[in-house]
Amino acid sequence: MSLTVLEEKRQQAFANLEESWDYLNFLEINNIHKPRDVVQLGMKLLKAKKTSETNKWRLMEKIAICSLELGQKDIASKMVKFLIDKFGQDSKRVKMLRAMELESDDQTDKAIKLYDSILAQDSNHMGAWKRSIGIMLTTKDHRSAIKSINEYLEFYPNDKEAWKLLLNLYLIQHNYEFAKFVCEELILINGDDYLYLMLYAEILYNIGNQNNLLIALKYFSQCILLSSNLNLRCLFGILMCLRALNEINVSNSNNDDNSQSNLNNISSLNKELIQQSCQKIMKCYTKFKSPLLENIKAVLLEFDFQN
Repeated sequence: MSLTVLEEKRQQAFANLEESWDYLNFLEINNIHKPRDVVQLGMKLLKAKKTSETNKWRLMEKIAICSLELGQKDIASKMVKFLIDKFGQDSKRVKMLRAMELESDDQTDKAIKLYDSILAQDSNHMGAWKRSIGIMLTTKDHRSAIKSINEYLEFYPNDKEAWKLLLNLYLIQHNYEFAKFVCEELILINGDDYLYLMLYAEILYNIGNQNNLLIALKYFSQCILLSSNLNLRCLFGILMCLRALNEINVSNSNNDDNSQSNLNNISSLNKELIQQSCQKIMKCYTKFKSPLLENIKAVLLEFDFQN
């Protein structure tokens, strides 16, 4: 859909009230966010009584949500009052609107209680879950948010955005073991997205130990295949993993013969990987004539620990 089509429909709706309902439906079907248009045209439609009885209540709900977003609380309150008179205060949709009103007035505790009451009626109510979690994130109550997102994912395990949010919360808390699990779930949902593979490799690097570092190397390498030979984040990731493995090699230099043999085999591969990674990094900075080129050269010399 082009912007020209959208603008044409918008102009027709504002020029002719008969076209307004079609325009509002068009916005909803195409998931286009125009709250000001919804409020302005919606109020005109209600005033002119140009909607059916069924559509009138649906339109009031839309107007209430959009007016809260725009800070027009008087309009929202009026719409919510009409809906309460029609459907009563125990309606889940009315409760959602009342809770959103409380949010707009910074009465977050009362809003969460209303969302909880909705979830008590309908434990898989997606809207109540998301609004409640949003409040927890706004108030930086990360512990409660993590608990709620985990409960939410029991009902909606394929919600990629929820998994991403949970991953970010675990990373904020440096809880890398749980972050590792969440990243694995994201890879299962969308294994072609190299960003998840790269993030998984970084998490493994932060956890540390020889086995995780070796796996991280494989994932960084796979990311380069899926993205670009000039993926600097992955190239530096490879170098960091190799340096960490080298430190393990040095610290275990007095180990038994089998362990030492395995570590020597790892070290024998390091020179080639370091050389290739450094060449690609230099190629990237040279190609774009970066003013940091000399600094990067100095940094890469620090990785020449295999000589």
